[in-house]
Amino acid sequence: MIHPDTLRLATGVNTATSPQVLRTIALEGTAVAVWHRALHDGLRTELGQLTKDQLPAVRTLLAVGSVESAVLDACKAAGMPDGRLAAMLADDVATLATLFSEILAQPLLRLTLDVPHDAATPRFLMAMERARLFCSYRGQGVQFGAAHPDGPPREFLELAPGVAAIFRGFLWRSKQLPGIVHRVPLPERPGERPLLLVIDPVDTVVGHG
Repeated sequence: MIHPDTLRLATGVNTATSPQVLRTIALEGTAVAVWHRALHDGLRTELGQLTKDQLPAVRTLLAVGSVESAVLDACKAAGMPDGRLAAMLADDVATLATLFSEILAQPLLRLTLDVPHDAATPRFLMAMERARLFCSYRGQGVQFGAAHPDGPPREFLELAPGVAAIFRGFLWRSKQLPGIVHRVPLPERPGERPLLLVIDPVDTVVGHG
């Protein structure tokens, strides 16, 4: 049990253009690790041109080695017209899943590639999992800021499309609770369907925040 006098908040946000920055989520005081990267021009542009019915939807538990095939199957089921585009997307999702799996030392993952059901009423929340990875492939990225006891963050940042970030969750094994909360914003235009990747470790999944 953590004594109240020893309770501290982790509020550090580590950013870099190298994927290795994601591993810093384990450092003391870190709440968010952000890999600043740009999506391949073709991937971002062509995903943006698809109709909402042509976008893949994945919500499943699976081993990290099955991620690429699961995304390819979802692209085929959605009728994505370009096999090259599906392959690029599946490869990118699998790359992020592999990194997350290695960092969390957990080969079983909950993979969501879709628009979250709770995005209709966006609230700033703390992930209840050990950690959570976000990456937006289409639409606005996740917004995050320092938690305040009297309400939502006074200021917040937003992840650009393609940027990958790992957020420390409530069940992270540490005396430091995360001091950063996040939310999935509403689509900028009515009827728009974002494409957001969310990855959780299965060993501590207790719900979606």
